[in-house]
Amino acid sequence: MDKHAKEKVVQPVAFYVLVVGNTRYTDDDETIEVGKIFQEKASERLQKLGVLAAENDGKNHYVIHVNIISYRPGNAAGRYFAGQFTNSFDSSIIIHAHMCEAIQGNNGIEAGNSLARIPTNKDLHEGLFGGIGGWESVIVDAAWDLINTVEEIFLDD
Repeated sequence: MDKHAKEKVVQPVAFYVLVVGNTRYTDDDETIEVGKIFQEKASERLQKLGVLAAENDGKNHYVIHVNIISYRPGNAAGRYFAGQFTNSFDSSIIIHAHMCEAIQGNNGIEAGNSLARIPTNKDLHEGLFGGIGGWESVIVDAAWDLINTVEEIFLDD
């Protein structure tokens, strides 16, 4: 990460979350709106911190641009019955994220120039005693981890 990343955002700040990439997981049995869940949970966390962007809030706006590289829900039954013995049933998600300028596009707010890469856990897993809900908790954990990193790097102490 750029050691001068914090200097590239002007306080006071507020953030939008834009999720692209593999935002939907579909198989024979189900469709999971990975991007929607990620965006909702990240936005909820930003709201709790008081830095979710809103029109005319008097803050400088930036976009947290998230690219979901891959998502896999794993096997819930396998996690439940054999999760303590193996991680082969794990849910996993891989994301990349950048802090970007917020620009007004034809369809609303868009990500402009990238200001800094936001470090993310390369591959988050939910398994072992993660239970049958690991398919969703891995998405929520990734969203919260990302916003916690944004808080540590870009927000004033």
